[in-house]
Amino acid sequence: MKFSFYKLRLKAEKFWLIVLIGVIVVSLNAIVSTGTNLLQIKSTLETTLFKKQHLINTVEKLVPGTDISYYINKFGQPLFINVGDKTEKKEWVFVNEFFYLDVVTDLDNQVVYFAVTTRDKTFNPTFRTAGYPNNSPSFKVTLGSTRFSDLPTTPEQISGCVGARRFFYHELHYLGNPGHYKTYGVGINDAGILSEEDAIWDFLIENSEYCTFVNERSPSLENESFLTARKNSIINTYFETAPLVSISSMSAQIFVGPSIGVDLDQVRILKE
Repeated sequence: MKFSFYKLRLKAEKFWLIVLIGVIVVSLNAIVSTGTNLLQIKSTLETTLFKKQHLINTVEKLVPGTDISYYINKFGQPLFINVGDKTEKKEWVFVNEFFYLDVVTDLDNQVVYFAVTTRDKTFNPTFRTAGYPNNSPSFKVTLGSTRFSDLPTTPEQISGCVGARRFFYHELHYLGNPGHYKTYGVGINDAGILSEEDAIWDFLIENSEYCTFVNERSPSLENESFLTARKNSIINTYFETAPLVSISSMSAQIFVGPSIGVDLDQVRILKE
């Protein structure tokens, strides 16, 4: 058979043409795939990170004393509305994938109290009391991060309890005129995200005499084991009242559950 450089060149050109087409196809697929991934990344950012940061910014600006319509405009309709038979208060429970929001209003739908409980370890809003940091006393708290011992002020009331399947713990701070005569509170709500290192439960189990809703048997802040428990327990709930509203006297009008904030027995019926 006669050897032909011409035919060899044609075969080579055909071969490299096939290779070139293959490279182009692979490149186009990569571009399309990259574009798809970029769209997915953009979608993820918009639906998670940006959405979460927007919600954090929104809850950090919440104040009591406004009409409940402000809360509804920001967070949609509440999933639960609890009305007591012998009270002039109404409880509104808003549920979000990142947090729970519990709101109590009077009969005119004016907010007298709100409580935010984080249910996601990456949802960490920071709340500041009136005039922070210039006013004294004042403090700030970041949900899922701040420990009870981090707060510079002494709580006016401490209450908590551990039962067979439920538990709660919270501290109330009344700051007087520097705090605009509001009551501010922090706590651990068993419907929210919990820390494995929370030591307050061990203290309450070992000191069951402090299992109370009122201040009359609260543990002393000079109790070393209690101080250690506060140092090793992380806050997941922040709450605030309107001026001159006592959360202690209002506790009987927070209708569902023992803890300040949402009630686990009510919200646990929801599907994830």
